[in-house]
Amino acid sequence: MSLKTKMILFSLAIGLLPLTLMGVYSVERAAASLSAQSFGQLQSVRDIKKLALEQAVEGWRREALVFAGVKEVFNALGLLRGQAMGAAKGQPLDVADPAFQDALGYVAGAFKPFVEVLGYEDALLLDDYGRVLYSHARGRELGQDLKEGPYKDCGLARLWAKALAGKGAVFSDFEAHPLDQGRPAAFVAAPVFSHTGLREGVAVLRLPQAAIHAVMTLRSGMGESGESYLVGPD
Repeated sequence: MSLKTKMILFSLAIGLLPLTLMGVYSVERAAASLSAQSFGQLQSVRDIKKLALEQAVEGWRREALVFAGVKEVFNALGLLRGQAMGAAKGQPLDVADPAFQDALGYVAGAFKPFVEVLGYEDALLLDDYGRVLYSHARGRELGQDLKEGPYKDCGLARLWAKALAGKGAVFSDFEAHPLDQGRPAAFVAAPVFSHTGLREGVAVLRLPQAAIHAVMTLRSGMGESGESYLVGPD
């Protein structure tokens, strides 16, 4: 190779090197910018979903307090408690008894709006002894003794005890519910007070999974493959 050719190649290399470096630098800057933009967008979506869930939780809390304060719910507690007087501790109540079934039908109007209008999966009423006196969905909880019966350690039983000991609304997180074939269930509950301020029972709403699913599957800004997850402490 002649000296002239070598000089030409050397000059080209000297000229192209800065262009190559600038190209690499530009690509890296563009990639970093796109990555930062993507993460920023994901953080925005996360914050929107977090806010939506917080607003939903606050709504559930308020509605549980309203539910527990409904006069007809308190009246239902007295009526159904009278029907359950003969039940043995730790044993389920005979919910098929015609008189008890009539009582359930009589008080159903106080619970119906919370399920059929507000969308809760169930509306339940427990007395201060842990007996489930009402389930609008007629779930297996109905008639159970959650204080001394076989389900005394389930999440609903723990929630009942917590609500009965407090003044405001309390939540139980999603966990397998043994009285519904192990399906995940979460509840919000509030104590039912008498006219003199005594705790007479606990009103419970089963949270609607569909509402949480609707928030978590919001795909705006997440592309085709984006997904969101709620992760518990366990």
